[in-house]
Amino acid sequence: GGRMWNDTVIESVCHAAPGWLDFEDLGLGRYQLSGPSSRVSAYSDVLTRLKHLPYADRLHRVEAIAAMVGLPKHSDLMMSRQQVQALRHEGMGVGGHTVNHPILSTLDVAQARVEIEDNRAMLGNWLGEAPTMFAYPNGAPNQDYGARDIALVRDAGYSAAVTTAAGAASCGADIYQLPRFTPWDRRMWAFGVRSWRNLDAPISVAAMP
Repeated sequence: GGRMWNDTVIESVCHAAPGWLDFEDLGLGRYQLSGPSSRVSAYSDVLTRLKHLPYADRLHRVEAIAAMVGLPKHSDLMMSRQQVQALRHEGMGVGGHTVNHPILSTLDVAQARVEIEDNRAMLGNWLGEAPTMFAYPNGAPNQDYGARDIALVRDAGYSAAVTTAAGAASCGADIYQLPRFTPWDRRMWAFGVRSWRNLDAPISVAAMP
């Protein structure tokens, strides 16, 4: 199977031999790899530096990173078509998230439309039903997506979309800019505190024309 650009970076750093990993010629950093924590730190930094680059520039650098470390062309990290179908068959909802996970605001309108519409068509073909929910890649309002992208998502046929802006949606929330927060706490009291804070959090949304 293929891999998304961020998985290519992660696999490259994890595949690299211990020692110094030098990406300075690519406009990135130089990292000393030893134990697992150093690799997490390295690929986290590289992902942060790459994520807001123009799509073509980012793709070029990611391909160069993979070539530098001799990363195999195929990957087992991502779910296969059959696994996505099995997930849906077991009752899970499947939503859209673009084809290549670009930051939509870095694309021109034609590129953004293709990323959104082609992904929905592909999932519809796989599942026999088009997804109704969309998640903006990276998802920060006014930074990673804007009014143009909201319109493209709506025009593609989606009924609603989620952001990565923290908060809890009220009845008056924009259905194409729903906030969400991470339910990753292992203890009930910690989850309760997180939920309470998000109920009172100001919700960030993209400016509309």
